This record gives sequence, C-alpha cells and structure tokens, in this order.
Amino acid sequence: MNAYKTRKVLIIGAGEYQVPAIIAAKKAGYFVVATDISPDAPGFAISDVSACVDIKDVEGTLSVARAEGVEGVVSVCVDYAVPSVAYVAQELGLVGLSYEAARVCRSKRLVRERLKAAGLSGVSFETARRDDDLEQMSRRLSYPVIVKPEYGTGSKGVTLVGSPDALPDAVIASSDASAGEDVLIEEYVPGPEVSVEGLIYKGRVNIVAVTDKIVTPPPFFVEIGHTVPSVLPISDISRIKELSATVLNALAVNDTAFHIEMKITPDGPKLIEVGCRLGGGTITTDLVPLATGVDMVAAAVGLAMGEEPSLTPLRYKAAAVRFLTPPAGRVVRVGALDDAYGVEGVKEIRINIGVGDIIYPLRSSADRMGHVIALGENSAAAAKACEEALKKIAIETVRC
Repeated sequence: MNAYKTRKVLIIGAGEYQVPAIIAAKKAGYFVVATDISPDAPGFAISDVSACVDIKDVEGTLSVARAEGVEGVVSVCVDYAVPSVAYVAQELGLVGLSYEAARVCRSKRLVRERLKAAGLSGVSFETARRDDDLEQMSRRLSYPVIVKPEYGTGSKGVTLVGSPDALPDAVIASSDASAGEDVLIEEYVPGPEVSVEGLIYKGRVNIVAVTDKIVTPPPFFVEIGHTVPSVLPISDISRIKELSATVLNALAVNDTAFHIEMKITPDGPKLIEVGCRLGGGTITTDLVPLATGVDMVAAAVGLAMGEEPSLTPLRYKAAAVRFLTPPAGRVVRVGALDDAYGVEGVKEIRINIGVGDIIYPLRSSADRMGHVIALGENSAAAAKACEEALKKIAIETVRC
C-alpha cells in the first residue's frame, strides 16, 4: 500500500458536524481515527477506527492518539473540541494551535482580557457568578448589556439586559444554561453582524470569506441566516480583515482554522467573539465552497497534516442559508417540498422535524428546525432564492 494512504489523522468528534471532515480525510486518502462520546455517532460508520471518548477529555483523547500513531489531529465547527485538538497536537509535536492559545480562545473572558492588555479592548466587560452580589452589581452598570456564558456556544444563554432589575435573573439563567459556568457581562454593541472565515498557517492569515449574518431581535440574538460574500463596502471589509489579523496575532493563534464574529459600528468593526475552528451553521461546509469553490474542510484537514492550505477562489458567486423557525407548538403538518425545490438556485433543503414533534421557542441555534441553501450570481440573488423557498415550505403547528 502507498505509504501516503497509511498516514493517520485523528478527527475529534464524529457527530453530524464532523462528518464532512471525515469524508474529506477519506477522500484525501488518510486513515481516519475518530473519537466521540456517543457510540451511535454517524461519523463512526465511515471511519477506519473509532473510540468512545468525550471530546473534552484531553487525556483520554491523547491516549487514543498515541495508541494509533496519528500524524495529524483536527476538529471542525465545534468549540468544545478545540482544547483537545491543541493538546494532542502539542503533546505529540504535530501541526496545530498551541494549548495555551486554545485555552485562552475558548474563554470569552480571557479573550477580552488579553485583547485589553494588547490595547484592543473593543468593548467594556466584566465577569460575574451566580453567587455574587448581583443586586449591587446591577446598580453600577451602564445599560444595555449582553449577558453570556464564558464558554457558551450557539447563542445558548445569551441575553440582552436593558435595566438593573433584569440583571440578576439574566446572570442566573445564563449560568444555568451552561452548567454553572461563569458569566460575561459586556457592553452592548449595535450594528450589522459579520463573521470572518479563514485559516492561519505558519503565521500567514488567509481570509477566505466575510459572511453577513441575520440574527433575531433582542433579547436572544439567534442566527437565522448567513450570506457569502458580505455586501458591506470594500472599506469596511478591509477594516474587518485588518482587525482579524491583529486579533489573531494578539492571541498567538497559529496553524488552525478560525471563525471571528464582529459588529460593524460607526467607529469601525468591533470584535464579538473568536473561534479557533471552522465556522458552523453551514458557512464553511456549504456556503463558502458553493460561492468560491474553496473546500475549507479539506484545507483544515490538510493543514493538520502539515500541508499548506489551498485557498485560491475558483469562482466568484454567492451562497446563502436561511434557517427554518416555525412557530412553537406541536407539528401537525409538514408539506411537500417540490415547490420549494423548484425555486431557481436552491441547492438543499433540510427539515429536522416531523408530525407530532414539539417545537420550542427560538432561544438558541439548537431550536432551529432545518434550513434552505441557495446559490446565486450575487448575494442578493442567493438570499432571495432562500426566502422564496422558505415561503413555500408549509410547516403547521398547534399550541401545546
């Protein structure tokens, strides 16, 4: 057998969001070792070796990596796996983010502290715990503020607080939503939201796309749509890219994919969050490849194996996703999708519910019930195709 085809890569996590990475690794000819806490993880069925290990268990994951003799380690779109990826890479001398940088970037508090120390404070912030004197704290803050878990993901536990009397309950709810984690309280930054998708390899920052995001109104800010590329003016895009590179450098981020979220204000872009992994919500698995021809998942896997990522665009189109957010209640009908698929540009429709299922109020990305993905000649056309298809998808609910 060709020696290349026996090179082993460890993919941490074998759930739905990791399946594209496993497919990309297999396509490249690698021997795939996958770990996940669930024995029923879908990625196990297409991996060469699988092991039931929690993605947050750094020592358990390292043991698997040592036993299998892997030459690279990667995870995509999952924040919780970032420290384990970095730990394995560091302990085995593989290409990857340092464990210290991963530890910092997983903590919203540490990111803010490091950037403040580097003169990149961006927004004012402080931390709180549920057993702090929240009444006293509430009286000295300037409102509105955003309350979020220090290690949260997917908008879970994120709330806009507009007055002192609402702060204590918001802090407790945010802590509850994230298993008692500390809570970050940040100055609220209004303005359009974008994310920045790219990879950094040997110190070179490669930005592949800037994504426009649609979020629900306050208080929860759930992402319900993405469009690639952004329609912001070139001047804003330039400042976004410049700030991204500055932030990555200040946080000592290297040899990893990244997904950076920002708000655009009259004073320029301001950092919201940093993720040392590929962007989720179909952005890097579907939208970027459709719009640019760049396979970011394959690039991330290759980077982990020591290959310089190939990120040159092959085309200049646009792609969009809009998520299904039917009214809360019990599902009584899911209509046929023929009409929706008939909309020009629609590439994929996914519905994650059926008759009899319960839909809960939209408070985090976990409450989205599917999506529509479309391709267009420009961002407006791609977004319009998604919106038209959504109107043709009939999901009826009744109050429980």
